Amino acid sequence: MDLGSLISQSATRIKKNWILLVPPILNQVVIPFSLLALAAFTVFPFATALAATGDDWGSIWVIAGGVLLFGIAGFLIENFLTAGWAYMNKRVVAYGETSWADLWVGAKKYFLPILGGRLLIGVVAVIPIAAGIAAIAASIASLDIGPLTPPGELAPVTIAGLIAPLVIQLIGIVVIVGLIELALYIFLLPWVQALVMDDQGIVRSIRSSFTFVKRNFATMLGYLVVSTFTWIVAAWLASLLWPSFSYSELTRPAVYLSGARLLGVLLGATNIIYSVVSAILSAFFTLLLFTIYADRTHVPLGQTSAVQVTAAAPVTLGPAGPRRAPRGMKYCLNCGVMLVSLAVFCPQCGARQPPLAPS
Repeated sequence: MDLGSLISQSATRIKKNWILLVPPILNQVVIPFSLLALAAFTVFPFATALAATGDDWGSIWVIAGGVLLFGIAGFLIENFLTAGWAYMNKRVVAYGETSWADLWVGAKKYFLPILGGRLLIGVVAVIPIAAGIAAIAASIASLDIGPLTPPGELAPVTIAGLIAPLVIQLIGIVVIVGLIELALYIFLLPWVQALVMDDQGIVRSIRSSFTFVKRNFATMLGYLVVSTFTWIVAAWLASLLWPSFSYSELTRPAVYLSGARLLGVLLGATNIIYSVVSAILSAFFTLLLFTIYADRTHVPLGQTSAVQVTAAAPVTLGPAGPRRAPRGMKYCLNCGVMLVSLAVFCPQCGARQPPLAPS
């Protein structure tokens, strides 16, 4: 199906499964603001009190420790909910409906794989940034300004001639690193979908994500354009209807002495409304990404008999003969890797798979 039909299909599915809105609202509204409330009544008043007594280092350590503790707790909770939410999306795409029980099933099953995949991708994403920082430092260190001219005699043209090559190098480094990060973001967009829909491991799901995006680049680019435009419009409308608070309030130490006052500043209408809207958009576009992945790699239930099977590669049977796959799974006829029973082609070798036998 084309992207427009997939968007319409996702809208229909989410109307019938409003429970899909619960995990992103918990992740983007309830959990962050709850942790923020805890920090507002514990970490910030204590750190501000230490700073008032002149113990600046103690204040810094309290803030750093509090941010680290609440950050780790929030990340683990968010990852747990995301794992269950991913499985709920899989159920909606495969069977048309989901329930609250699916959240717990998916959370227990996919928590560690998604956590490990996020950490691995985070390390991979940091490598170009670290290389860019090293290149910037090397460019600055290699700058040769020659004999120093007395500052009072430096003309603007001389200054521009010294700085221009360095600025061009820095811009080039930033652009290259930015393009690498953008490419990683695009090609890793459906790695969770590959992991959950096909029950693959971390490395294989990342590899499948690259393969999927390469084969469906135009569709994924359209998905990015539509989702980005929608988020920009939503943020713009939220800022028009609910003006943001003045961030200058956060520069006043008295704000941090009262947890209630700090929450009153941070939990403004704009922040809450935009967080809710962002959660709703996340629910829709996550389901859309699952729908796109399933449409291009799986046979929808009830339509398996209409699929024409054409092998992409010669089929070779292993010496051990046919194997019995676990329930809901099957083996690729070409390479023998285990697949979910709905798979149309193998993410490992690309061979087309026969449809399910009618039950």
